[in-house]
Amino acid sequence: MKSCHLVCRRLCRIATELLFRRVVCHKGNSKSFNEILARDDLSQFIKVISFGRTAPSDTIPDIISLILSHEALRPLIKRPTACVTRQRREGEFISTLTRLGTQNTPSALPALEEIQLISNEEPYLPIALFSEIEKLHIDMEYIRLPDNFVWPSLVDVHLRGTIDIDCLEGFLKNHHHIRKLFLAIVATLRPLGPSPSTVHTLSRTVLKSGLDTELVDSILRNAEQNTDGHERSLLLHIHDQLDKRVDGTVKKLHEALITSFETVLEYELRRYSIDIEKMQIPRQISTKLEVGCSISWFWEDELAIKGINLPQNYASKRGLWIKDEIKESLRKTYVYERTG
Repeated sequence: MKSCHLVCRRLCRIATELLFRRVVCHKGNSKSFNEILARDDLSQFIKVISFGRTAPSDTIPDIISLILSHEALRPLIKRPTACVTRQRREGEFISTLTRLGTQNTPSALPALEEIQLISNEEPYLPIALFSEIEKLHIDMEYIRLPDNFVWPSLVDVHLRGTIDIDCLEGFLKNHHHIRKLFLAIVATLRPLGPSPSTVHTLSRTVLKSGLDTELVDSILRNAEQNTDGHERSLLLHIHDQLDKRVDGTVKKLHEALITSFETVLEYELRRYSIDIEKMQIPRQISTKLEVGCSISWFWEDELAIKGINLPQNYASKRGLWIKDEIKESLRKTYVYERTG
């Protein structure tokens, strides 16, 4: 792109717009970032600004001071109304602030659509600056709800992952204007313990519906000997042994296993729903709070439930939820409105 920029005037105009569409600001390039903002012919192209760390010595306060030190950026603090916070990779959190209002738009950044804050520490510290957030979406694989920050304008919250009901209850008590709450619960299989797991017991019950006891014992024994100590691996080895059989019961047993895990999801969803109903929610929001709740398997676990082996060279996507990988067949939804 930089090479194209030097070819001719026409390509210079095209390449310049693309080169400055996304700008990264950190402690080390603060001076050059100031120079870009000072030039209307460059700052007019910026659509995304990212703030992050470049060295282990950089801290979250450094990121915050970067924002506050730029006159053109200070007005942005009151503009974002939507925020998505997730873990991009292990130990690195990213918050994307969008839905930037047009009111008081700085002339230096007329095209800005998105602000990104990247941190390796507390993910909520940087976004605490932005007081006008109305919608908050958090992927909670390794992130807890903040218990020391309050967004006065927050009305819509979407949480995805393993939900701590007690923590959620405390969060709601601090945010009296929330009107919509959606919990996308992600269920996960677990490491195997010394005693038979739920997966082990469930699999035995399903297999005994189509096979004799001696064969079921043999399948489970072989699966246990070859597993890597996780329920996911146990299920894959059970499916693998079923696939080696040629009689007509195999397809039915595969389907029965999947159906049994759908039942587990339904049970988990009912359990969460009961816990949500029991939450002590402040009266000022309880009568107007609309709650949605869905549940699905973490996608690697769902593949194991369906007996789908991952490629040998597959690199685990731990640290990042992949929404598109969750199949609707194992997804249930429950929506209700509290009446006080």
